[in-house]
Amino acid sequence: MMITVYGTLRKSKPLHGYLKNSRFFGEDWIEGYDLLR
Repeated sequence: MMITVYGTLRKSKPLHGYLKNSRFFGEDWIEGYDLLR
């Protein structure tokens, strides 16, 4: 199963430990959409 994560599940964020046994495929951004606000 593949999932997309953002926020506190991303690498270096507080809850990333929940994904410690997961496989990382890559990182990408959606043009014109900013989750950092």
